Amino acid sequence: MWGTSKIILDTVPGADGESEVPKEATNTVGLALQAVADNSTESIIAESAYLIFTDSSLAHLQTLQDCGLKVQILTNSLAANNHTTAFVGYRKQRKEQIAAMSELYEYRPDATTQTSMYQELTPGQTVPHFGLHAKTSVYDRQTVFIGSFNLDPRSENLNTEIDFLVESEALANAVADSNVGDMGPGNAWQVHLNDNGDTERVTIQDGEETIEPDSEPLSSGGRKLEADLARPFTPEAQM
Repeated sequence: MWGTSKIILDTVPGADGESEVPKEATNTVGLALQAVADNSTESIIAESAYLIFTDSSLAHLQTLQDCGLKVQILTNSLAANNHTTAFVGYRKQRKEQIAAMSELYEYRPDATTQTSMYQELTPGQTVPHFGLHAKTSVYDRQTVFIGSFNLDPRSENLNTEIDFLVESEALANAVADSNVGDMGPGNAWQVHLNDNGDTERVTIQDGEETIEPDSEPLSSGGRKLEADLARPFTPEAQM
């Protein structure tokens, strides 16, 4: 798949005693993502292991949707997430995220495609729980971002990130199709608000679409308790 690509990376902040690096330089990747999103006219299809927006980023997402962009994002469910604090930050604004995008999905730890692949490669072995680690986004099925940038405040304000920006319709379609597959039945739950304003998940059971009754499906009681207890002690800026 041929196309035009470039590396985008944040400037490493100076050590103590050195002059401060301008914020624009330490968030080069985030600003590049925003610029590509602003120039998109049809769709954004993204996967992010951690999904927490700053107030400005959430407002920007709402603006994109209001302009007619179809925004689909997949992130980890509690059962698939390897960082409870990251999930806590996501859960705090999950309802706002649902309102600000077209479709929100949570990855299942028993994702069908991953389970079948694992069983084929390691027959007889116990199948582990799976989690999403990808950080990819596709714009108008023309432009692809692949790299280390999660859609969260740590990537935007704290971490030094690096991403590839690729202009290739062939690669964009391949990555988009892969992302949409990960969002599909058996691999993820679609999360939306019911008539009472509560979150609920659509899942597939025996080939039929049903509403998942569990608030955080496939998560143990201990993991749910851990998330509840962590809520007051999780710094917003470091999620």
